[in-house]
Parts: sequence; structure tokens; C-alpha cells
Amino acid sequence: IGSPAPISIRINPDIDSGGHDYITTGRKGDKFGISETRKIIDLCNHAHQAKHLKIVGLACHIGSQILDLDSFIKSADKIFELADELANFDISLEFLDLGGGLGISYEDEVPPSPFDLISCLEEKFKNKSIPRPEFWGGFIVKPIEIEFWQGRANRLHDRIRYQLQSDLNWKIERLSP
Repeated sequence: IGSPAPISIRINPDIDSGGHDYITTGRKGDKFGISETRKIIDLCNHAHQAKHLKIVGLACHIGSQILDLDSFIKSADKIFELADELANFDISLEFLDLGGGLGISYEDEVPPSPFDLISCLEEKFKNKSIPRPEFWGGFIVKPIEIEFWQGRANRLHDRIRYQLQSDLNWKIERLSP
């Protein structure tokens, strides 16, 4: 109590990730998030100047049943573009949240694996940092373990764990079934 409430803004990157209209959330006309860059920047500026709010992040979710990693790459590009723009207003973010669900095979689709997703996003994030003020005393989070649940049409969900090893390679372990 007495300190500003940390908030994040859900953006809509205006990306059509495919899938059924009912589960697509990343297009401009979809129901979640703010699409217009100017509105996002104005809202973040307003929160930044408010006495009882602190803007700490941007979040987006581009839908489910995604079969093409290009949508995740475009989403990362958009959220980094916005973070860079906000840095011009001395708004330093603590996190960027990129959401979306990998597809599962119902017929003959070949969805990307969680490893493929991690690899493509790792490449996008490799040389990118989120601007922070010099006095920032927070934590830098580096994933060492990630667990994915992946559905299958005709069996129990797969549960797969990725663990970062000392040689910086990921160990992949099937937990179930």
C-alpha cells in the first residue's frame, strides 16, 4: 500500500495467425487488446504520469491452433517496436508477454513443435534488450525450465519439459503420457 500499482497493457498486434475465427485474437477487429499504436502510446504515457499506476509491461495473445511460426515472429517484432517507441518517452518496461497456442494435428497438419517456437523466439530475443533505467534494481529472468502441454485429438495430452543445460542446450523430456 502506498506504492503505485503495476499494470501492463494488452495490445492487439493486428496479426492473422490462422485458425478458426472464434479462436483468433490477434487481428485488429478481434475482441482483445488495443490495436492502434497511437492509442497504446497515449495510454502508456497516461499511466506513466499517473501517481498511483506504474506501466511495467506489454502483453498480447494472437490466438490458438497456430500452425505457422511466422505469426509469432511478427508478434515479437510488433511488441519490440512498441517497447522501443515507449522508451522514447522514458517508459522502461519490465516484461513483454507474447502469447499464442501452437496447433495440434486433427488430420494431416504438421504443427510446429514447442522446441521450434522456443528456437524462433530465442533468435528474436537474442540481441534485444528491454530498455531499463540506470537505477533499475529488478531481476532479469532467464528461463532454465519450460513445460508445455500439447493436445492430441486421439489420446492424452503430451507433457514435455525443456531444461537448459550447463552447455546452454535444451534437454527435452517427455513427462506424459
